[in-house]
Amino acid sequence: MNTEQEIQNLIDGMVNNVENDGTTKLSVCDERNWDKDLWNYRHQIMDALRGRGYIVNSSTNYGVLDIVVTKKLNLS
Repeated sequence: MNTEQEIQNLIDGMVNNVENDGTTKLSVCDERNWDKDLWNYRHQIMDALRGRGYIVNSSTNYGVLDIVVTKKLNLS
């Protein structure tokens, strides 16, 4: 499986989690023993999730980027 397909599968899995649980989280880091592809494409992953209409927030702690995806609520 190529990198693009793996990342697409990750995004699809995150979407399923958000739809079922209301939120999901992904942690990425630019250090050994972490997935370099997720780090290199972190902005595209966040953009793809925003493009699907989800709220995407991120924060960095000790070099680890935590990406939190939340389902939008339609409040009136």
